[in-house]
Amino acid sequence: ATSISTLEAVTIVYMNAVFEIIFAILLAIGIWSKWVSFILGIHLGVITLTLGFNAEGARDFGLTLATFAHGLLEKDKTSSNPIP
Repeated sequence: ATSISTLEAVTIVYMNAVFEIIFAILLAIGIWSKWVSFILGIHLGVITLTLGFNAEGARDFGLTLATFAHGLLEKDKTSSNPIP
């Protein structure tokens, strides 16, 4: 990512941490959980593909599936058509 931007690696890591913390809080309190789960699932999917087939990649693959499942099955406070 540093090769395609002018940001330093540390800045990118901090920006990623802030993104993950904000979205984790939104997911934990149930605000826009379907959209947040979808965005976090894509984010984790990219991380999984980057890591490849190893122990960390398998862990992140499981987290990716769990995040997408949460988005598909969880009723949130802003759902217009919640699943019973």
